[in-house]
Amino acid sequence: MRVDIPAMEPPLGEKLNEALRKWLDEALDGRLRESFRGWLHNGYTDFSRFPEWIWMFEVKGGALDECLGATEFRYKDGSRTVYCREAFVRFVEDNNQYMGIFYMKARIKARKDAKGERHDKCEYDFRIQAVLPRFMGILHHEEGYVLFYFMDGRVYGAWLAPFIDATVVKKFVRVINNSTPFFVLRHRFYNINNIVFSAIPRVDMEELDKSVKRELVKQINDVGVKRLFLRTRNV
Repeated sequence: MRVDIPAMEPPLGEKLNEALRKWLDEALDGRLRESFRGWLHNGYTDFSRFPEWIWMFEVKGGALDECLGATEFRYKDGSRTVYCREAFVRFVEDNNQYMGIFYMKARIKARKDAKGERHDKCEYDFRIQAVLPRFMGILHHEEGYVLFYFMDGRVYGAWLAPFIDATVVKKFVRVINNSTPFFVLRHRFYNINNIVFSAIPRVDMEELDKSVKRELVKQINDVGVKRLFLRTRNV
């Protein structure tokens, strides 16, 4: 989906800063939101039934909060600006336990009107890359790591791994990818698994509040911890 908007000031650097965040919020109140929300239509639920501590496992930040490429645009008069050329944008809605990840690519255009005044616009393209659970986590404990995700406010699946890296998360995401309605599409230049990996919350068992630890461990045990089939890592 392509959207034209006025070029944003202040210039954008390496982060998806407040200028872009503000624009996304405004754009998502219009036709972009209608387009995006169609991918999450089965994820609506009642968050009031969820435990408060589940929010520590909301997938966000990391590479989902950064520009993948900041481009300098030079005007004919010698002035210049920096804008966010491409990024992966996370889309969520209230009371929806799914999240969409969209690839965003931008191109700036400068035109002059009949009076010679310059008008800048950024042309944005959005493409769906993934639909995944909004709440996922990586738990470190004495035997290794447990990767898990939530559905309806409870742990829905859990997998044990002796170590944690992007390859392990790739296996984890692949397992989720095989469960309807979740999917991850390949990108020509970027590894989506690495993007997701950077945003999944990681916690240490011993640092959790006792009541949270007790409930989380119970839920993980209730679903049964499966083992990810991994090649032995070279040390």
